[in-house]
Amino acid sequence: MDYNTSKKQAQKHVGDKNYCTVLASSIFFNADYDETHKFYAHYGRKLGRGLNDHMTNKLIHKMSKKHGLDVEYYRKICRGISVYKNGKLYRKKYYRFETLGGEIFINMNKNLTLKNFNDYLPTGNYIFGISGHVLAVKNGAIQDWTELENKNGIINRIWVEKYPEFIEDDEIDYSSLC
Repeated sequence: MDYNTSKKQAQKHVGDKNYCTVLASSIFFNADYDETHKFYAHYGRKLGRGLNDHMTNKLIHKMSKKHGLDVEYYRKICRGISVYKNGKLYRKKYYRFETLGGEIFINMNKNLTLKNFNDYLPTGNYIFGISGHVLAVKNGAIQDWTELENKNGIINRIWVEKYPEFIEDDEIDYSSLC
């Protein structure tokens, strides 16, 4: 599912607006927009109303279970470091994305934006949360109207498919593969 296909299906729902989470989920999970719309409505999304951060996270995780995926949620944390240098106090900010349990996904010394995310994240599929908006990324390409209008949007939430742990080469028994 891509942005243009999902957007055409979304426009059939007359009077609906603020459906960015539904649209992003349809694209991310490669699901039919109408089915995704029904799913979100079933779990409490009102026609024409967006979702708060908590409900967005909850429903994306429910949707991932429906599609048999394990999706991890990371939120942006801003930290500051105070350093004295030559008698002057300097404050340096750094940003990191971590799970609610504290597992760190990425550390940066500047904001992750729609313009620079491909420089820091592996090419893949994501749902990004920026201030008041949610959008999908497929194979590193933004699937949203913001692709043209808001390249400087600061990403503050990331949903990504969690991949299984890699097995070290010396742990594989090659004799059974012959």
